[in-house]
Amino acid sequence: MESSCSTTRSLLENEGLTKLPTKLPFRFFLCIVLVPITLTAAFVTVLVHDLLSDGVSELVGQPIHACWSKAKSISWWPAWGGLIVQWLTRSISDGKPDCTTALHPYGVWAYMSILPPAFMLMIYTSFKVRQMSSTRGLIFDQTKKIVDERDEDNHDELVSAFLGDVRQTKTYHLFYLAVFQAGMMLIDKFLFGHTARSILAYQVVWLGFATSLLQVRPYVLFCVLLSQTMVDKYTRDLWACNSSDDRSWLDMAKEYQQLELDISNIWYRVNLLVFVPPIPFLTFAVLHFLSDVHFVAGWMCALYLAMMGGLAATSVLVPIARISSMFNSSAAFKGKLTKKRGSMSIRAVARSFTGTLRSSQKRPKDLQEYGVLLDYLQGHKFSVHVGLPWIYMFAISKESVAGFFLSFMVKLPLVVSAFVALRNNFWT
Repeated sequence: MESSCSTTRSLLENEGLTKLPTKLPFRFFLCIVLVPITLTAAFVTVLVHDLLSDGVSELVGQPIHACWSKAKSISWWPAWGGLIVQWLTRSISDGKPDCTTALHPYGVWAYMSILPPAFMLMIYTSFKVRQMSSTRGLIFDQTKKIVDERDEDNHDELVSAFLGDVRQTKTYHLFYLAVFQAGMMLIDKFLFGHTARSILAYQVVWLGFATSLLQVRPYVLFCVLLSQTMVDKYTRDLWACNSSDDRSWLDMAKEYQQLELDISNIWYRVNLLVFVPPIPFLTFAVLHFLSDVHFVAGWMCALYLAMMGGLAATSVLVPIARISSMFNSSAAFKGKLTKKRGSMSIRAVARSFTGTLRSSQKRPKDLQEYGVLLDYLQGHKFSVHVGLPWIYMFAISKESVAGFFLSFMVKLPLVVSAFVALRNNFWT
């Protein structure tokens, strides 16, 4: 046990005090961020060329001309885009493009217009998270404070569990990326019947969004773990205050106010990064809605991707909502001292002291100060807020997350299914 603690302590000194654990090695970060940078440059170059050229005349005599001339599509064809689609869908047997899987001109325009802004957003958020993971800023200062005070406040086990979970989160996201890429490859192969070149191209495009899974989402979850650890640390201090006279209840009220301010400042800096993980799914949902030739298949695929985006957002919002529960819940079972992170509530723990304080022989001043603290805790609710500062900020709570989940996973599929059914009955 002592060797384990010493190993953890050395890791904390080498990693936790010099950088945030979420900061990726520079070479690895450069590899994953070069993918969207390269794709953005390629898509923008092709888009600019095709906007300035006559695609119809340039594609005369090309095999893709036979596919596009038969389709009811726009007459403004992308020249280089058409050649790329022709190469990606070319059959090995006869060398001709597969017209059943080849994108139509409006689909190519959609890909070239929508993907570059999405990739640029991935690039921007990746560099922003890397900058926020450096040795400057509030989030690093809060992490450093917890690490430096672990021995002073007897929270070494709590901090060790915190850093260990952060490292596991980074490993899990590498596994998630590998599983996701393999799953999309199988879908493209067996569900859509794409050629090997098209499958490889889609793999590269999906890899352009890998920064949201390897850089942004782990950072958001790190802030969740940091916030929960800060609340757990304060909760354990409440227990220590109840069993000793080293601190007064008014001191704990002051620390509680500072805790609210620190966590609010953390999420003020994270803010809209919370909604970056679902962007890849929502981007491809829009692309399938705009570019798929078959109406029903396009809508159903777009609906599936939109629901996956809703799940990706919910998987981030639910842990954030638990932070608010750690402040506001009055459930009796959350007032019991436990080593499990996130299982206690400040309000429930403070309420659990009522019986012991009345039975013990405390000074009237102590009881009065405890009453002030209890009234303060029960007088208002704390919630994590995100949004546009000075314009609109909304609270992330269990109620708001439940409403969000209901809208994406129940209401949206019902509305889309009804629309598709009506469209097939009355417009076909």
